[in-house]
Amino acid sequence: MDVRRNWAGVSFAHSGVGYAGIYAWSTAKHNYREYVQCKLKTPLKSGDFYNLQFYFRLSSYSVYAIDRIGLALVESAVKANHDSLLQINPILTKINKIETLTNEWYQASAKFQAKGGEQFLLIGNFSGNNATESKKIEYREGKSLMLGSSAYYYIDDVSVSPVEVPVVDSLSVTSIAAIKPNEAYVLNHINFEFDSFKLLPTSFGQLDFLISVLKKNPQWKVQLNGHTDDQGSDDYNLTLSTNRATSVGEYIAQHGISGERIQTHIQDPELAHHNAYA
Repeated sequence: MDVRRNWAGVSFAHSGVGYAGIYAWSTAKHNYREYVQCKLKTPLKSGDFYNLQFYFRLSSYSVYAIDRIGLALVESAVKANHDSLLQINPILTKINKIETLTNEWYQASAKFQAKGGEQFLLIGNFSGNNATESKKIEYREGKSLMLGSSAYYYIDDVSVSPVEVPVVDSLSVTSIAAIKPNEAYVLNHINFEFDSFKLLPTSFGQLDFLISVLKKNPQWKVQLNGHTDDQGSDDYNLTLSTNRATSVGEYIAQHGISGERIQTHIQDPELAHHNAYA
């Protein structure tokens, strides 16, 4: 796209001197879509963790805004002979409160564990019109027929970068003898798949240590405290946080701790910590 002025709007780049642009949604009944695709320098390695990130911004001549945009990683280049929805499950979907009306750049990011071999990246809207929330911006007039019935987004600063995930040695957290009852302990390495309540393997070290503490002290109970954040709706965050706390409790129960000894509690966002009370 021409920067700063182009046929779809007026915007500086998030950084540098350029950005791409795509139609992410349209009122057309066949779910009109465009996607940007690129090949990574090297395929992703199985089991390794990566940070995924890109920035997006609604073009200023778009009459509609939508609530989501996503990123997918696949092994082979996608070649489509149509201009409609791609049947691909994204790794990352950024869901907003139609906040893109403020004409700012927004970040979408996630941590991802590769299956191995992923080498092509795609960005766009992977949800159909029925699942995508849209809003017409009444004070705008489309500069073209398409812009008058669509949501056009700029894309910038896309990156996939490896991250070093520390291997948690449960014995290095603290000694079992040092754990006291009726105290709060922060578990910093309880991780889940993005937008999911499935535990990642990096969580097992600290959870196995907690299980050892409970087995050493069979009269103790544990209260698992989760928290919500400010991304997404309150109801959605509460459900996700509850399910994540439940997943942690189920992991502990599956390793020999009675469910009667496990309680879960979801905290207010302002008290955001992942705590375990023994």
